[in-house]
Amino acid sequence: MKMNFLKQRLLFFFLFSIAFSVTILAQNKLTVKGRVMDVNGEVLTGVSVLQKGTGNGTVTDVNGHFSLNVQPSNAILQFSYIGYKAQEIPATALMNITMHEEQELLDEVVVIGYGTAKRKDVTTAVSSVSAKDFAVRPIVSAGQALQGKAAGVQVIQPNGAPGGETVIRVRGTTSLNGSSDPLYVVDGVPVDNLNFLSPNDIENINILKDASSAAIYGSRASNGVVIVTTKAGKTGGAKISFNAQLAAKKVSNLIQSLNAVEYKDLMEEINPGSSANLGTVDITNWNDEVYRTGIQQNYQLSVSDGNDKMNYFLSAGYLNEKGIFDAAFFRRFNFRAKLDAQVRKWLNIGANISYSDNSSNGINTGNGSNRGGIVLALINLPTSYPIIDPETNYYKRSFNGQNIVNPIEELQNGMDDLSRENRILASGNAQITFTKNLNFKSTFTLDRRNYLQTGFTPVVHVTGIDEYGSGWDNRNMNTVLTWDNVLNYQKTFGKNSIEAMLGSSWTDSEYTNSWINGSYYRNNDIKTLNAANKISWEGSNDGSSGTGTSISTWGIMSYFGRVSYNLDSKYLITANIRADGSSRLHPDHRWGTFPSFSAAWRLSAEEFMQEIDWLDDLKLRGGWGKTGNQSGLGDYAYLQMYNITRVNWYRTKLNDKGEIVYPDDKAVPTISPANLRTPDLTWEKTSQTSLGVDVTVLKNRLTLTMDYYYKKTTDMLLKIQLPEGGSYASSLVRNGGLMTNQGFELSVNSVNIKNNGVEWQSDLKFSLNRNKLVKLDLTKIYDDAATSDAFHGSQIVRNEEGRPLGGFYGYISDGVDPETGELMYRDLNKDGKITATDRTYIGDPNPDFIYGLTNTLTWKNLSLSIFLQGTYGNDIFNASRIETEGMRDAKNQSIRVLDRWKRPGMVTTIPKANYTMYPSSYFIEDGSYLRVKDITLSYNVSAKGLKKVGISRLQPYLTAQNLLTFTKYIGMDPEVNQWGNSSSVQGIDWGTYPQSKSFVFGVNVEF
Repeated sequence: MKMNFLKQRLLFFFLFSIAFSVTILAQNKLTVKGRVMDVNGEVLTGVSVLQKGTGNGTVTDVNGHFSLNVQPSNAILQFSYIGYKAQEIPATALMNITMHEEQELLDEVVVIGYGTAKRKDVTTAVSSVSAKDFAVRPIVSAGQALQGKAAGVQVIQPNGAPGGETVIRVRGTTSLNGSSDPLYVVDGVPVDNLNFLSPNDIENINILKDASSAAIYGSRASNGVVIVTTKAGKTGGAKISFNAQLAAKKVSNLIQSLNAVEYKDLMEEINPGSSANLGTVDITNWNDEVYRTGIQQNYQLSVSDGNDKMNYFLSAGYLNEKGIFDAAFFRRFNFRAKLDAQVRKWLNIGANISYSDNSSNGINTGNGSNRGGIVLALINLPTSYPIIDPETNYYKRSFNGQNIVNPIEELQNGMDDLSRENRILASGNAQITFTKNLNFKSTFTLDRRNYLQTGFTPVVHVTGIDEYGSGWDNRNMNTVLTWDNVLNYQKTFGKNSIEAMLGSSWTDSEYTNSWINGSYYRNNDIKTLNAANKISWEGSNDGSSGTGTSISTWGIMSYFGRVSYNLDSKYLITANIRADGSSRLHPDHRWGTFPSFSAAWRLSAEEFMQEIDWLDDLKLRGGWGKTGNQSGLGDYAYLQMYNITRVNWYRTKLNDKGEIVYPDDKAVPTISPANLRTPDLTWEKTSQTSLGVDVTVLKNRLTLTMDYYYKKTTDMLLKIQLPEGGSYASSLVRNGGLMTNQGFELSVNSVNIKNNGVEWQSDLKFSLNRNKLVKLDLTKIYDDAATSDAFHGSQIVRNEEGRPLGGFYGYISDGVDPETGELMYRDLNKDGKITATDRTYIGDPNPDFIYGLTNTLTWKNLSLSIFLQGTYGNDIFNASRIETEGMRDAKNQSIRVLDRWKRPGMVTTIPKANYTMYPSSYFIEDGSYLRVKDITLSYNVSAKGLKKVGISRLQPYLTAQNLLTFTKYIGMDPEVNQWGNSSSVQGIDWGTYPQSKSFVFGVNVEF
């Protein structure tokens, strides 16, 4: 009995405990339901609702409703939505949340170089582009993200080759012979390019456009500074993000060539009696044989989390872009790890490591078809000829006696022309907080890049061809070490705030290079250089031939500081100074000082402005600064350099006894002077004055930013041409000359409609710049850019005093003479004949203005974004037409020559066959264009079932890129420059790799 009683009590106690536990558990659980709206009562769709400190969350549906089970019942919910202030609110069973718009342009944090500032307190010209501006665009480089998105920043994609090469100019071109690229800074580390960086890893990009903001980077900032901040972990629970894109690319606006019959007629006109053996049947459509649909795949995965002690961000990505030509591709693997930890109250440490592995295959474009240029070969090849020569059973190489590259063979051979670069950028930092006002941060960075280029041309032994093959291997390694130390002080008393910063930066660089070239292979089975019978040991130091190694080093030591004063965000003053010492300059001229100052006045904070209720913010800005440029200098620019020439030590002869001997077997290389020493070289210097105004009105629905600037570059690094025979050097680098840039920028952001779940936003960027080469010392004229052999080496670009950079130079064409069919050239000096003295400026590649316009429309979960971009007033020298409309040899031509002059009295714009051709305005075209750059349709899926499988965000989207282009240019694409990143040459189309039209499907998923 006692035992049964004891069992009953134990059973009762057990059941009571379970019931009590369930009750407690039930009390600790809470089902939260609610709705989220803005201050105007409009529902907000897609608002993130997250239980703080966990991964438990959801998003609001199309009606703004949400439901979430939380535990414990006293949990804190975090509400966040783009463009609105985040909120943290204790959970209750029923919640009605009102979210307030964030004054984004005023409250956002802007990176300004060795520090940050709120947008409303910035006194300089800084443009910002955030990740949301390019999150669903099919871009492969950070440069593409800036195109049309920042006023005063011109971004050109000079060709359509895989890899997304871009040319960036901030407020014009500032150097003739040096680089005009901006300084790139990634997470505080200066780098030479952004090719290694995946756009998916970028949080935001800030562009320091005026000298008063860029002077903190001193001698490397005359072309502006592009500061990239990568993503970091955030509090609110672990987040897994996956982004995938699949794109199909197709070349548009193909140039059609003459068919077999039309080609035969043309050949008969050029050379009567020469067309008897030409066929009249079209055998090969060269465009169809070569152009293909390019496929781009892009996959990016990231994991991030954070709390008040530590945050991390890990990412990995894979990009594979196959071009519209079979051999062309760009492939990138990228990895990134970013960690920040508060290990003590007074000590914070961080690490940032990125690794990228890029590989690509370039093809021969931007050349005439007789030099291997594939794009022009597709037009110049007669359609009556086959790909394979039936007599040799090998690729056909002769077409009606004309030397034209066979593009199929060229692409096949190009498969072995490979480039690969891997890069690691690793930095570690420690920040010590002495007091709440004073901290010190030290950062050490390793930037190491390894580059390898290998190639092979095959062995060919067929009837009439005996080629023994050649191979090459060029590789280099560049290591840059940077050590930054920065002391920051901040003090606020009343309405006054003072910030001061002192710092130093040490940079050391070492570049090593090796190259080897070989020839005479037995066959094509082994393509590495160990299979070459002849290793070249002669040749140049650039790796194009011969065998050798080289090494060079340089370094910079810098000291810098900044002081800023803020009175109630109404009156703001900032001053910067930096001193740089470079090993590239003579010790007597090694150091340069680069100061700047700026100020701002917020008029809207004045009492006399308070009654203007439609005005939210009005700020006037102004500043001046000086920056430098050393990119035109070699690592040992001020020293005497020498050429090294190897002596043929293995030369043999017979001695008196008839024996073979090596008389030079102990020979050593000879040396000879390579340059004229210039110990007084110094920096290029650019001073800039900038004035601006920021206006926000109509309850933050309209924001305008306007800037005017004037830039003056002095002590330009010029290559002075020396008289022939007067020295062992043909040129000399000297400081001299003056160049100016002045311009105006306008940025407008507006919320046009916001009602009943419908929102329409517009963002306009407008820029104009006027460049002028004011003065040149000693050498007054610089000619550049030789194109077709038809011009016999004549250069079509001239730079001289009083003109903007890059002017096209040649003869003025007054059309076709109806009686003779010849192009009529203007006799400027009235001497009755056309000579070189009749040449003049015939075109200007600099645009009158550039612009970008983005319209974004959202309705509940659906979003449509349309991005337009273009230029106006720029000329293009269409050198491709020299090859496709020249009608001077046996090359096929474009169908435009069907309208050529054929008889006296005929009125046409196309001259006769075999006309007298000079570089003239006949080849100048209007390069203005308006392009529908991107159209993106996306949808935020908010199905309840997603939450059950742990998906907090699912956004599929479709994008059409380069869908439409409105232009008068008759070439393949108006966004072109075969000279790529040149400062002095732009706007030339010469068989350039064409741009393509893309259709993209993508998806963003978050867990």
